[in-house]
Amino acid sequence: LKSASIPDYVLILHTDPAAQQQLKDAIDEGRAVMLTPFGSLTYEEAMRLMAACDYLVFPSSAEGFGLPVLEANALGIPAIHVWAPPLSEFSSKEYNFVFDYVYTRLVPYKGAQEWLFYEYDEADLAEMMAYAVDIWHNKREEYEDYCAKAAENAANWDYRKIYPKLLKYLGIEAEAVAEAEAGVEAGGEAGSV
Repeated sequence: LKSASIPDYVLILHTDPAAQQQLKDAIDEGRAVMLTPFGSLTYEEAMRLMAACDYLVFPSSAEGFGLPVLEANALGIPAIHVWAPPLSEFSSKEYNFVFDYVYTRLVPYKGAQEWLFYEYDEADLAEMMAYAVDIWHNKREEYEDYCAKAAENAANWDYRKIYPKLLKYLGIEAEAVAEAEAGVEAGGEAGSV
């Protein structure tokens, strides 16, 4: 981002404090704020922080599901992330800002399992961030369209819509399915995750 000469952006970091050293220059220049260490916020505080931002930058290269991307989208916030599973299974290039991974690698974990990492070039992440900031500054209508599409798609992942289908698929008794479906009808907004 530094070499892209992008005006008026600030990264609000909710991450591991070790990242502070990697972002020292950006912090010193006022382009990044180490707001909170990862895991220090309640769920509600994390959602309020996310809702106050224009984008979610999700630099993860290995995920179990990628819930923060879906949560950001439910708030009408586009996400910037690598286009790799599982994110590519529910995200979309229509409303999130994505870039390709370069290679995969298996990383052993405690001798019991391996994690699959989708490694990418950090320059690709920075380029996508610069592009997203440019959209926000110069194409506000397009940005608003990204936001609306993100929220619309996230509503499709509401557990009140998905759970009844899962119960039917599993052959759970019809009464439980009817109760779950009634929750969708009576539950108000279907955009919550």
